[in-house]
Amino acid sequence: QKTDEKTSRLVCHLTEIAKARGLSMICPLCNEETDEFHYDAERYVLEVIKKDHPEWVESDGACEPCMDYYKSLDKAVQLIE
Repeated sequence: QKTDEKTSRLVCHLTEIAKARGLSMICPLCNEETDEFHYDAERYVLEVIKKDHPEWVESDGACEPCMDYYKSLDKAVQLIE
């Protein structure tokens, strides 16, 4: 787990460097260009992402639209229940 935390911090740092240099990144979930990544989310959101994208790991991050999409899936399930 400590390795995951170190990797996440490193990726966040590299993301900030890229952002400061005006570079864009590609979201590993939707393959769209983005300038903002999210690395932290509720555990349930991470599990759903991993089901859809087995190769994905938390330190890969995800763009805001993808995170919003996966969060909305959980809200929809809660409304049905």
